[in-house]
Amino acid sequence: MPIKRAIGVMPQEASPYGALTVWEHISFFTRLKGLSKKEASVETEKALKLLDLEDRRNEEVDTLSGGLRRRVILAQAITNNPKLLLLDEPTAGFDPAARKRVWEIIIDFQRKKETTVILTTPYLDDARAVAQGIVIFNKGKVITQGSVEEVMSNIGYEVEIELENRKEISDIMNAHGIEKIKIDGDRIIAWITWKDLQKIVGSMTSLGLSASNMKISRPSLDEVYLDILRRV
Repeated sequence: MPIKRAIGVMPQEASPYGALTVWEHISFFTRLKGLSKKEASVETEKALKLLDLEDRRNEEVDTLSGGLRRRVILAQAITNNPKLLLLDEPTAGFDPAARKRVWEIIIDFQRKKETTVILTTPYLDDARAVAQGIVIFNKGKVITQGSVEEVMSNIGYEVEIELENRKEISDIMNAHGIEKIKIDGDRIIAWITWKDLQKIVGSMTSLGLSASNMKISRPSLDEVYLDILRRV
């Protein structure tokens, strides 16, 4: 397969050909991937439907809002089901509904396991929902990488849990060496790492104790990112 057929690119900044209609623009760039006129037509129709652009097909790109232009650029990137999809801030300039739709499309590509998606985004908690791996850069250098859980856990970031104040649970906490504990009436509040939380839930389950009433508060990926930068 020619390399240009296998790659889809959505740059952060791109200037679409404003004199072309939405349909013409997507079709033109799909033809540049090496597809025949008939193949490009089929792929263009698929992309229009996927990005909810069917009612804009005959409008010139210059007449569209910034968000719709970005949607056209994304549409041309995903034609022909690329094996590698490079997305630079794919939801910049989108309203909440459009952002949600873009993430759904990205997740769908991942689910099919036919496309590798590499994206950059400042919306870290959006990325947390879709990413299988995260790389954090600072000043051009990689400062941490791994799965979402690895990035959030390896720095020792703590979660806050709230449990029923029972002796058995206190004993489990002591057995695992959990020191940051506060007793608040009929509640036990503890600050632990995600790895320790898994151990505690495992111990509770082995003793027949339910963890269904456990309340967990985790930091956002934004908070983890800022914490990592403070450590650099």
